[in-house]
Amino acid sequence: MGDEMHAEEVDVRQALTELFEIELRVAGETPNLVQIKDREKFFEFLAGQPNSSTWIWKDESGKPVGYLTLIDKPEESVLEVLAIRVDNGMRSSGYGKQMMEFAEKRAEELGRGTVMLATHPDNAKALGFYKHLGYSIARRAENYYGDGTPRYILEKSLRERHPK
Repeated sequence: MGDEMHAEEVDVRQALTELFEIELRVAGETPNLVQIKDREKFFEFLAGQPNSSTWIWKDESGKPVGYLTLIDKPEESVLEVLAIRVDNGMRSSGYGKQMMEFAEKRAEELGRGTVMLATHPDNAKALGFYKHLGYSIARRAENYYGDGTPRYILEKSLRERHPK
């Protein structure tokens, strides 16, 4: 599968229908995700941050199977993974790992030393996935997304991986 996967950067407004369809499918199966069922609020979640960018991943037939939204935080030397979604039927197919490797490569290209993300403390599958990729829990945030639920903030230092 590896080389057949295809990522393309998209304008969130123009790709909103595709992105929102993926979001509703994945969020419906993963109750610990931020639940955004309103298209405009979803748009604001993805595109409302400065320096955000979104990519859609497609399989070899061109069908969207997931998306990744990143926020560049140059003042903190951090690239944040705001959202990573892989269609439920495509999990364990390598897409999530490819997306996270893509995020790390982007961080290095931008000169950021750390990739960070937030996940729900009860999302054991996601925590295991991120820990397997070298991420560790940096702290707990009680209301990170403003939705009233706690999140673990996970980080991975890229400097340790590629010392200068």
